[in-house]
Amino acid sequence: MDTLNNTVTTSREADIFYKPPTTLATLVAKRTWLGEVYLDWSSYPLVTETGTSYEGLTTVTFRDLRFMYDVSFLGGREDPPLSGKVVLNQDRRVVRMEMDGHVQH
Repeated sequence: MDTLNNTVTTSREADIFYKPPTTLATLVAKRTWLGEVYLDWSSYPLVTETGTSYEGLTTVTFRDLRFMYDVSFLGGREDPPLSGKVVLNQDRRVVRMEMDGHVQH
């Protein structure tokens, strides 16, 4: 948004987020304490399974759509603030939980 020239630059593809499929990993991550607290707090949660590493660890990310806009002082779509991650092993047990990159115990 350019308020100096009264213009808004946007693309329809960049502004639409489709609901990701529910997977076993996302169901397990939603039942962790981080997942339950995040879903209770978030007004517009977006929970996605972001993939499995070569070590067999699956990462599930928790993001809120309110913070996923690209502005000069926020990471926006790439690294939104107030986002969480739950890492699961092959047995779907929690290996690590992070909030904004800080490991939660």
